[in-house]
Parts: sequence; structure tokens; C-alpha cells
Amino acid sequence: MRTISLALVLACAAASAGAQQSSTVYYAAPFSISSGRDTGVPVKGGQVSDSVLEVSAPAFSYWAPGPKSEVSFTYQPQFRLYATHRDLNSWNHNAGARFSYRATPRLTFEGGDTFYSTADFSLLQQTLFLLPRGRYNQNALYLQGGYDLTARTRVSLRLDNTYATLDDPVLAPAFDYIGGGLSAGLTRQFSPRQRVSVSGSFVRTFRLNSHDASGLPLGPPPKTAKSAGMTYDLALSRTLSLLFSGGYVRTNANSYAVSGALAKQVGKLNISGGYSRYLSFFGGLLAPVIPAPQEVRLASGIRDSSLSETAGLHVRGDLTRRVGVVLGVSGSRSLTGPGTKDLKSLVSQVRVDYKLNDHLVLFTSAEMYRQNSNSLVVAGIDRRRYFGGLEVVLFPTAEMVKRRRSAPVDVGVPAAEAASGTERTKVEDK
Repeated sequence: MRTISLALVLACAAASAGAQQSSTVYYAAPFSISSGRDTGVPVKGGQVSDSVLEVSAPAFSYWAPGPKSEVSFTYQPQFRLYATHRDLNSWNHNAGARFSYRATPRLTFEGGDTFYSTADFSLLQQTLFLLPRGRYNQNALYLQGGYDLTARTRVSLRLDNTYATLDDPVLAPAFDYIGGGLSAGLTRQFSPRQRVSVSGSFVRTFRLNSHDASGLPLGPPPKTAKSAGMTYDLALSRTLSLLFSGGYVRTNANSYAVSGALAKQVGKLNISGGYSRYLSFFGGLLAPVIPAPQEVRLASGIRDSSLSETAGLHVRGDLTRRVGVVLGVSGSRSLTGPGTKDLKSLVSQVRVDYKLNDHLVLFTSAEMYRQNSNSLVVAGIDRRRYFGGLEVVLFPTAEMVKRRRSAPVDVGVPAAEAASGTERTKVEDK
């Protein structure tokens, strides 16, 4: 992992040095301050409720583009301060770096590294698996190469690596791990509205602990997960898109994987929904870059011997010139196998924005997190959060930089793919 990280840093430095155009500093996310009530916070030994002040600094980003290469760095801190239970106060971090290089008109390389450090894993909103509070650190990197066989056909090879630790004496033996993945794919663009991709991957995780909290052996290490599948992406119209994928997964047992997503734009509202059945990984990681985030798909979880089913519905957009809304509900069930209790969770949120001017936005939000008692987290979780606050938009924003650089707003990620969960809706608790 250290060798790969060093190679990534050197590649970023080389890409930055080779950038001929002037670099740009911008703000990928606004400054945000909010206050509210957090009830049912899962902690060691039970649950607590308290008033909370949350402050998210603006996401500071640096972008250096060039004729053949570009490099970007992003960092955002967040502070969570509790009124009574001050031992729960936390300083959370989200940092990322990414580079890309076009060696020839057909051959490209890219890589990225993302680091998260949070005291409240459940609020990352990258997974529906909820945990008690505790410092969670995760570093994920990827390297990828792509070659255009023709103007419509592209092959790619990707390597992923993830390292994660959890500060919990009971859960740490199961959640401290290092994982890696190797995948290859082929994508064919049949028409401007139709795209088909086939891929295969190997994912392997290694525990950092050999015994649990009581000193008992954890058992045999997880087996290598192997998968193969095909994805069909169809734009039925300018405002309606569909994505469907299916494949085969082999871990401790053989199974199938399937997912589907539908996205519809109604006026200024984007409505999307989807369903997936796949390995019980924590979820995608993001490398914050311009012109759009790229997803790290593999090696971002540890429970590679079980399958999970997830369904969700999301609405985002503007109701009027000043009023915006975000609605979302997602449910998940992990199929842990015979003799054990399936893990079931439900996460929902609603947020309403009122735009005072180009710089100031008032907002109010409500969130709910629920999870049943299971073999990993014995105590069930029933958490609710109610907040109101103010966002301050600092210039230049990512959108302004895109327009000024004539960079595309969309890099080809279909709306239905975003509906399936590969696009983050907000920066939370990094």
C-alpha cells in the first residue's frame, strides 16, 4: 500500500508540474453552520440525546489543469460540538487527491486517494450499515488505465486498495482491515443513448486482528470474492434514463447480483429510484475533483462473505427560484446466511433550502436512522436529528471554474447510475 501511495503522490506532483495552464483555487462545498437536536445517539453502553452545534468549513480545493494532465487536491474539516456530552465533541476530516494523464489520444491513466476520519461513521451516508460512535479512519486509493480500441469501444484495468480502522474494542477486530481489488472492463457505446459494459473483478480483504475482544480466534480469513457482470444504460429521452445490471458473485457460496435504477427529470426536480443486490461492502468512495467526482468501486468494505439488498428513492431540485428540496429514503437488508439474524436498516432525510441571495442559504433538515439488533451491533439503533442553519457560498465555486475553463459539467455518468448510489448528495461528517 505504501508503494502505491508513493507512486500516486509522485504522479500527482508530475502532473502538477506538467500543467501548462494556471492553477485554480476554488470551494467545492460552502461554509455551513447549524444547530439542532440529536436524539438516540448510539454510544458505548447505550444511547444519549443532546443539543448539537455543527460547523463545516468550506471545502478548499486546488486544481491544476494542463494539455495532457491535471491534478487536484481537496480538504474539508467539520466540527461537531455537543452541549452536555462534551466527550462526544469531534473534529472530522475529508481529504482527497486525484491525477489524470493522457499519454496518447487513445491511452489514459488516472489515480486518486481519499482519506476519511470521523467520529460518527453512520453519518457518512456511504452505507446503510450503522455503527455506534467511535473514531473511524479510512484511506482508499485507486489506479486505473484505459485504452480506446475504437471511437466507441474502451477497455480498462483498475487497482484498488483500502485501509480502515475503528476505535471500538468490541467491533475493531471485525472492522480493522486492509483490502484490495483488481477489475477489468470493456465498454461499448452503441449510440448516443445506449451503452453496454462488461466487467470482472477480484476482491480480497485481510483482517488486522486475529482474535476478538474476548481473545477468541476470529476464524478463517475471508475468501477472495470473484464477480462478473454486464450493465446496460439507456437514455429513453432527454429527461428519462434507465440502468440495469446483472451478474455472478462467488464468495463462500455462489449467488447472483442484480441492480436497476430509473431517473426522471420533472421541471427542475430530479427523481430517481433503484434496487441492488450485491456484496455487503460499505459503499463507494469519492475522490473530489473537477470536472466531476470519480467513484472508487472496489475494496471499500469488509463483509465480503455476505450479500445485501438495497432499495432507495430520492428527490432533489428547486420548487421555486428560491426554494429547494432534498428528499431521500433508503432501506437495506444484509443476507448473513442460515443460523444468523439478517441485518435490516432504514435511513431517511428531508431538507428544505431558502436562497436569500447568491451567497446565503437558510436550511432546515430532519434525518432518521434505524437498524435492528444483530450479531455485530447487539443494541438496535433508533436515531433522529433535527437541524436548522445557514450556508455561506464562497466564490469561486466548482461550477464557476467549470464554466471559466470550458470544462464539461457532466463527464458521462448517466442519471440512472447516480440514482443507484454512486453520487453523493452532500458532504456530511467527514
